Amino acid sequence: MDGYLFQRLIIKSPSIKDDIMDFTWENNWLLWGRQEQDIENQLPFELTWITSDQQTGLHYIEDYVVGFPYLVIKGKDMEKTLLELQEYEIHFYSLEEIIDCVKIATTIEEMKTAILHLGVAITQPYDSELFDILCQTLEHSSPIIRNVVIQAIAYIGWTEFKPILEKIYQNDLDDKVRNKAYILLESFEIVGI
Repeated sequence: MDGYLFQRLIIKSPSIKDDIMDFTWENNWLLWGRQEQDIENQLPFELTWITSDQQTGLHYIEDYVVGFPYLVIKGKDMEKTLLELQEYEIHFYSLEEIIDCVKIATTIEEMKTAILHLGVAITQPYDSELFDILCQTLEHSSPIIRNVVIQAIAYIGWTEFKPILEKIYQNDLDDKVRNKAYILLESFEIVGI
C-alpha cells in the first residue's frame, strides 16, 4: 500500500458493520462522522472514524450504486490498520482473488459482482494488467456487463480509459452503454481527469 492515498477494501462478509463498530470501539477510534444514505443527492450510508492522533481514517460505506459495503482506509497507518482488522477476524478480498473471480465468472451476476469488486478495489495509479482486464470485459457480448464495466471505471478514474470510452460512446450498439460512456466522459471532464 506504499504510495497510496487511500485503500478501498471489499469485505468478504457483507453483514460486518457491527464488527467494524466493535473494532473501532475497542481500539479507541473516534467516531468522526455519520452520513445517512441520500440517493437523491447520490450519497451512500457512511460511518467515519479517526485515530486519536487524527492521522488515519476508517470509513465504512454501504454503497447503493455497487450494492455491497466496503471499507476505506486513509492516512498514515493504513498497513497497520489493515493488519489489525485482519487480526480482529475481519477479512477482505485481495486484488488477486478479485481478478480470479473476474476470470472465472460464468454467469452475468457473477461477472457483475466481480467487475464491481474490481472497480471499487483499484485505488493505485495506472496498471496495464488491470487496464487490460477491464478493457477485455468491455468487449463482452452483454450490454449489461459493458454497463457495469463503465460503472467500475468511474471508481478508478484513470485517464487511459478516455479513448476507450470515446470509442464506446461512438460505436457501441446499445443506447444505454453509449449513454453511460458519455456520462462518464462528461464526469471526467468536470473533475479534470
